[in-house]
Amino acid sequence: MTIEANVLNDIRYDFSTGPDTEENNFANDEPFWNWFRENTNSYYQCDIKDLAYTDESNLPGNCFGNSQRITQQDDLEYCEGFVKVNGAYIFHGFNVLNNCIIDSTIQSNPNSFIDNSGELPSEYIGVVIPKDFVEDNASLDVTETSINQPSLLYEYYLSTLE
Repeated sequence: MTIEANVLNDIRYDFSTGPDTEENNFANDEPFWNWFRENTNSYYQCDIKDLAYTDESNLPGNCFGNSQRITQQDDLEYCEGFVKVNGAYIFHGFNVLNNCIIDSTIQSNPNSFIDNSGELPSEYIGVVIPKDFVEDNASLDVTETSINQPSLLYEYYLSTLE
């Protein structure tokens, strides 16, 4: 599903002014942003949260690692993209089950997220990264809970060009 051009512009602006730009090399890559726009889906919180994925091992600030680990352990889809919080888009990793958001990082650490961002996300936009790609490219073992696992979104994009 394609997102609106104005939404993409907002995402790009927020990403370019946020701290994740320094760690990711796609900030000014036009072909990447065109691909992202064409391959992203919009997700919203479901009425009932699946609390099975709320766990103290899901560390705050480790959304990519937490979600990659859950994808490897369980059969949930892994997404990377952006969450909308207080009108701004934040780069984020999360899981999806039957089109419902499973955000183990925020579910496990809501107060930490609220302290940093002011509120919980109202909207999720992301690209599903296949489980086999996660397993082949994630830099963690399924038992690891170390912080600062890298995102896989740009590497996945590059793999689609081959």
